[in-house]
Amino acid sequence: SSLRKVARHAQLERIVMELGRAAIATNQSVSMSTFNLYLASLSDQALSIHNRNKNHNKKHQNRPGQQPPQSTITSSTTNKTIPMLLEEMYTWVTHPTQTQETLGVDVIPDAVSYATVLNVAAKTGNRTLSDQLWQFLSTQESNPTTTKSRLKNINAYNARLWALVFTTASSSSTSSSKEGGWTLNHVTQAEDDYAALELWQELVQLSDRNNNNTSSSSSSRDNVPVMDRYTIDVLLLPWERSLSTFVPRNQEGHSTPTNAWETIHTVLNHFCDQNSETIVSQAFESFLLRLCQGGATSLARTLFQTYIQPCFNSTTTSSSNSTAPNTLHANPQCRVKPTTEHFNILLGGYRKMLRESISNYQDNSYPSVSPGLQPPESVNELRSINVTGQVEQVNLRKEGWQLFALMRHSHSIQPDAVTITTMMGLCRTSAEVCQLLALAQSISDDEKSSEETTSLLRSNAIQRAALSRFGELGDVSSAFWMFFQYGGTKQYRQVRLWNVLLGAIQKSCEGRNYNVHNVVDIANAPVALVLDKRTSADTNGTVAEDGSADSMKSHVLYHMVDGRSHPKAAEKILAFMNQGAPLFLDNDHDARSKNPRNVAPRPDSQSYCLVASALQRLDLDSGRVIQMFQKAQSQQIPADGRFINALIRCFGENIDTAVSSWKNDIRPACVAFENRQRGNPLPSNRPTGKNLLAAYNGLMYCCGRALRPDLAVRLVYAMRKEGLEPSEVSLHSYNSGKRERPEDPPRGFLQRGGLSKPETQRSFRLPKPSWTLVKPYESVLYVECTKYDQNDKRRSSEKRVRIIV
Repeated sequence: SSLRKVARHAQLERIVMELGRAAIATNQSVSMSTFNLYLASLSDQALSIHNRNKNHNKKHQNRPGQQPPQSTITSSTTNKTIPMLLEEMYTWVTHPTQTQETLGVDVIPDAVSYATVLNVAAKTGNRTLSDQLWQFLSTQESNPTTTKSRLKNINAYNARLWALVFTTASSSSTSSSKEGGWTLNHVTQAEDDYAALELWQELVQLSDRNNNNTSSSSSSRDNVPVMDRYTIDVLLLPWERSLSTFVPRNQEGHSTPTNAWETIHTVLNHFCDQNSETIVSQAFESFLLRLCQGGATSLARTLFQTYIQPCFNSTTTSSSNSTAPNTLHANPQCRVKPTTEHFNILLGGYRKMLRESISNYQDNSYPSVSPGLQPPESVNELRSINVTGQVEQVNLRKEGWQLFALMRHSHSIQPDAVTITTMMGLCRTSAEVCQLLALAQSISDDEKSSEETTSLLRSNAIQRAALSRFGELGDVSSAFWMFFQYGGTKQYRQVRLWNVLLGAIQKSCEGRNYNVHNVVDIANAPVALVLDKRTSADTNGTVAEDGSADSMKSHVLYHMVDGRSHPKAAEKILAFMNQGAPLFLDNDHDARSKNPRNVAPRPDSQSYCLVASALQRLDLDSGRVIQMFQKAQSQQIPADGRFINALIRCFGENIDTAVSSWKNDIRPACVAFENRQRGNPLPSNRPTGKNLLAAYNGLMYCCGRALRPDLAVRLVYAMRKEGLEPSEVSLHSYNSGKRERPEDPPRGFLQRGGLSKPETQRSFRLPKPSWTLVKPYESVLYVECTKYDQNDKRRSSEKRVRIIV
């Protein structure tokens, strides 16, 4: 056991094999605990490899197909791959004769052995191994001459359910594929859900048969698997998706239709009755989290209203939430002890659904410019889609705020930092964020003693979230006010807080948030009118003795950014950080100005990337762009793809200047960074040229801004000469630049001599050029950047002839 804890798997294997040889020589056997420990060691190795590969996939999630297959990654101790480990475990438990010849005649795999193998098969996503082993166990249990004990315990059932519910199904049209020596079968989600519900029905029948059979011994009755919190946790999503169409069968095999939600209600009631208050409360945290992560927030809210919300009401009332599907019957008793985590999980589910809704309907706000994709048929259809999205988003925000109001009105549950940051995602306006911050200011931190209380507003997480949210809502003045008012001297010396502020400015310059007339006005920021400015100083000196506007003016940066536009403010911040200047004005009454450590931190690659993204709104001349690039090089900032992509986009419509600067100045630095010497050798399957590809995508954006698809096609050919493969990302970069082109002046603009209502300068600067070859070149660009895939449904309506060599 100690060898397994320290991951000395090779030594453990060698000892087990030596024990087996010694046991065979003396007509004895290795103990079952030793055998199961050895299987657990093999399982640990497979899961370790799987987790390493999973982390690698997260880092390369934008480049699908480039990850190393699991069959090529080996264990660091035994030099075995996942297929080798799974094959070995499967052989140990399904070939008892071979096992007994190696470890002794008394070594017969038991329920723990099979559960271990089923668990590793589920966690590594090997559905075929799970199917074959489960079929083997079913065959063994159906034959009374081969076994005298039950081989499938509740852990085995839970592992099997996990494999059915959470094994990713392939979108390929083929029925199976090969991965690491195992044939992976692909089925639909509905089939998996139905199989999981049948397995659940089997557990129910076993429990009913065990309760009705009073003549059996107590030991045999104890071996019957009983559903636990993990079983319910895995079954929640199949219940939500498919229980309404599932028809269970009784012990005689007859169909017994029942109400789906009554069934869930019965199972959860039984679980609450059989377990302690603490276990039930923790289990419901897992239940709510599983449902919210799986997109079933409606069912999560229904469970909350039925089992948790009655604790806050003197008399239980039926739910008024019309969006929840088939609300369960209300329980007059408080079955689950509520916690702050219950509210935070459900609020996080609403925030997730709101983000998905905004993303989905924003995609429909612009007609598609890709020749192969069809836009909505009419403007009325597009308007109808947008109205539907707005209604959905209003309902989600309303339900989230109602839940938050319930939390605030309770005496036992109080919001914490996670609650405040989550609610910021549900705020629609800057005023709502200000009200949340005022609430956070009034809540004391319960983790501190009463003599040393502090406001939640001092939380670094809330401060960073507020800066980001103000930037998303276009209220940069409030973001600056929060930065100066609540940023501590320790945070000022760290580049992270500065990057959060730069990120807020960058977000305010995106899309509809940006207005060329908006300037930074810190003194009149909306948040300054809501929060109490007279905040006492904390032990770290985060605020001066006087929290008024005069104390904020002791910041040197305050005078540099106040009254400037958002992009100009970002540029000033970058220059201030490059200088490493003191943070505070020289003042005899302010001890912070005397500390030599209170200087601005040096910018990093993210700082330059955020500033360059914000400066795209200014259409900088080539000299300022090159000056920024040279300054970054002097600061040892790497010419990585993100920074170069944002930098090139600053050229805007000046595509000729962008290409010239790319050839003469920027490209050599990118090539040198791509070919730099690294401490560790690169894996053979690592994609090459990713930084160059990102830079070329920036040039494609400039081509779209200038409406030069001919030059974009030439860039695609240049990419191929450098060994880079253009993709849909390159096409989307061109389309993104094309969408941001200045539109035609409004009708009658020249006759009126101006606009009838205030509009931004970018919306009417230049008319679109009339060039008859734009569409043909865009068609060529579309073909060059998209690969043929017969399974891609987006191309089903495409009427093109592709010549595939």
